[in-house]
Amino acid sequence: MSRAGSTGRPRRRATGLLAGALAAAVVLVGCSTGGDRTTESAVTPASVAPSSSGQPAVATDQPASDTGSYEPAEPGATPSSAPDGAAASGTDPSTTTAPESSTPAPPVATQPVAPPTAGNIDQTVADQPVTTLPPVPVDQAADFGTGVTAAVESLQRIDAVGRGPGEQSGPALSYQLSLTNGTQVPLDLSLVSVNVQDAAGTPFSPIDNDPAVPFTGTLAPGQTVSATYVFTLPSDYTAPATLSLAYSASAPIVLFAGDAQ
Repeated sequence: MSRAGSTGRPRRRATGLLAGALAAAVVLVGCSTGGDRTTESAVTPASVAPSSSGQPAVATDQPASDTGSYEPAEPGATPSSAPDGAAASGTDPSTTTAPESSTPAPPVATQPVAPPTAGNIDQTVADQPVTTLPPVPVDQAADFGTGVTAAVESLQRIDAVGRGPGEQSGPALSYQLSLTNGTQVPLDLSLVSVNVQDAAGTPFSPIDNDPAVPFTGTLAPGQTVSATYVFTLPSDYTAPATLSLAYSASAPIVLFAGDAQ
């Protein structure tokens, strides 16, 4: 009996030792597995949790700075490229302000301006009344009644030579005329008009070449100027000849009647 008992004790002791070795092996394997999980969780991103704005907040493995905790940027946000000065002053560098102009803006028209109206070929323009004064002898001065006077300084018969288009050579009358400006304004002598006709109303043809020297330029107040006009006699001339003179379209017309002596 004692042999059988001594044999059972060593078997139970060996079984206990085997069980303890197995338990120790399990503990070692568990520790090794936990360490690997700890390392993996340290280097992999954290789980994504929705933020208060409805966008997923992504965790980062960047360490926090010394002055505070790190805050991740919102998804879709772009980093600011503003310089430090703009960030410090609180201004938006993308917004530029144009310099104010020192020239004031022109005033806005408050009164409506009527558009210009164009005429047409069917429009009738009223005639401007023109006054023709009674004729005076060629040896007397004529008064326009405006402060301007005219006179025939000389009247001669000559043989004119026509050189220009439409000019006729032959017997002609040469008138030397004068104008005196008794007004306070200068006269534009380019507006002077001179014509001659006979007693039957037949017009004379003008000669523009030598010795003709028409009025030109401007006649100052208080000044007198002279000019020469030449007209060829018509073939059926009827005496006397009458010269008409006007210094502007609105001025009266003066007449000189008479023949050369």
